[in-house]
This record gives sequence, C-alpha cells and structure tokens, in this order.
Amino acid sequence: MKKMMIVLFSAILVVLVGCTIKIEMSSRIDSPTNVAIKVAPTSTPTNIPTSTPTNTPTSTPTTTPTNTPTPTNTPTPTNTPTPTNTPTPTITPTNTPFPTFIPLNATVTEVLEGSGKKVLNVKNIQQMPDLPNGCEGTSVAIVLNNLGVYCEKVDFAVNWIKRGKSRGCNPWVEYPGDPRDNTGYGCYMPVVVDAIERYLTAKGIEDNYVVEDLTNPNYTINDLCNFIDEGYPLMVVSTLDNRDVQRCYIWKDAEGNDIEWRNNMHFLVLVGYDKDNNKLAFADPMKPAEVTWYDATIWSNHWQIRARQVGRVMPK
Repeated sequence: MKKMMIVLFSAILVVLVGCTIKIEMSSRIDSPTNVAIKVAPTSTPTNIPTSTPTNTPTSTPTTTPTNTPTPTNTPTPTNTPTPTNTPTPTITPTNTPFPTFIPLNATVTEVLEGSGKKVLNVKNIQQMPDLPNGCEGTSVAIVLNNLGVYCEKVDFAVNWIKRGKSRGCNPWVEYPGDPRDNTGYGCYMPVVVDAIERYLTAKGIEDNYVVEDLTNPNYTINDLCNFIDEGYPLMVVSTLDNRDVQRCYIWKDAEGNDIEWRNNMHFLVLVGYDKDNNKLAFADPMKPAEVTWYDATIWSNHWQIRARQVGRVMPK
C-alpha cells in the first residue's frame, strides 16, 4: 500500500512539473520581448544544402513536320518511240506552171493517125484592130461565147488577165506589157486559166464549168484530136501563121530570174482535124475566116517548142 502511494505521489509530481514547464514556455512565446533572436552567421549553415536549381533546358519548340504525302509511285512510262513523220508525197501535176521549153532546133515528125474529119461549130473572133497583141483575150472570148457565156475580148484582155511590166515580168505569171499596143508580148496558159476562173466566179457561174490547164509534155496532136472528139474547142499556144520562131529575147523578172521570150508566139483555138490530109482546123484570131487549116506536122513542131500548152473550158 505504501508503495502504491509513493508511485501515485510521484506521478502527480511529474504532472505538476510538466504543467509548470509548459506554462513557462507558453509565456515566452507569447511575449516577444522575451524571445531571443539569433542572427544566422554569414556562412552557409551546415547541413542546409544550397539547392542549386536544376537547369531546366530551354525547351526548343518541336517543329511539327509537315506531313508530306508519300508520293504515289507513278509508273515510268514506256518510251514510245516518236514516229518518223513520213512526208506526204507531193504529186507533181502534169500541167506544171513553168514547163521547160525544148531547144528551138528540136523537130518532131508527128502525123495524124487514122482517118476521118471533124470540125466543131465555133464562131471566130478577130483580135484586130483593138488588140494587136491580145490573142490570149480574144481566144478566151471565142471559147466562152461558144459556151453561151458572154465575154468581150478587150475587157477580158485588159481587166482580167494579170499584167506586169513589159520585158520585166514572167509570162507564166503575168502578161508583159499592154495587149493594145506594141509594148505587149504575151502570156502562157496558167495566166489565162487563172483569169477565166476569176471571170466565171465574178459572174457567179464558176460551179457550172470546168476550167483546165491540160498542158502535158507527153501529149501528141493525136491526143488533141481525142479531146476534140469530146465536143469542145481547145486553147493552144503555137506561132503566128504557123511560122518558125524568128528570134528570142532575154529579160529578168522581179525575182531576178532570166526569162526567155520566143517571139512569134500566138494563142489560137483548135476546133477540128482532117486526118486524111494531116491537117488541123483553127479559129485563128488573126484570120478573118471562120476556120483556118494548118499542116499538122509543122504545127506540132511549133506547139512542142511552146511546151505543148493546151487549155479547155467545158460545162460540168
């Protein structure tokens, strides 16, 4: 019992002492004057590590790559070889615009083959006195009027046949000079055919007729007779009065080309034949007769040195 009392007393004593100490501590905290302020030394306190901030790396902005679409693998095209351009062959027409004249001393011995006679009913027109050098325009007037197409010789020769400088142009392209006087020379079949086509077009009847330049170095006088058998006269180029060429002139055209002019040139219209007598019939603008006959062999020689020119107009 005595021990228990001692223990109890000791416990009470401990409690009292503890309360005293607590009251003392509380009074010190509540009274600022009683608080001792300790100044920290300048030296870094021991055991308090200076926290060096971790160097946070500067965050480089991440560039979001552009989503480049994966290219579709286009198949490499097969190299198709470029085809060789085969040029379209140029067909040289028989009636070339500028046939080459054969030498003046060349001769032929053509004769009419077979037998028979035929003369077309064609009215002749004289070129004189209005057109001393206008046999081309007069021959056209003969042919067109025979078809029922009115054509006045002077109008056609002066206004429809293209004309150029006397002794200064190409007679395959233009008529040199004036057919109404002595400055005129003459022109060839392409010029005349071109004039006829424009004349018919101006009249609005070009679709009713066929205008042809039939010039062909391979034609013979017998071929001409075959054309006559078709019923239409032919414009041809030979010599005046069926005479030989007497002289030649040389001049330059606007392009500087040498032009050979063989004088005595004459346009006339073939209208028939007489095979039994080897003769050809013409409506000759320099003759008053309706029909003029020339020896076929002699005439063919003059015709060939003029490049065998022949033209025709006929209805479609």
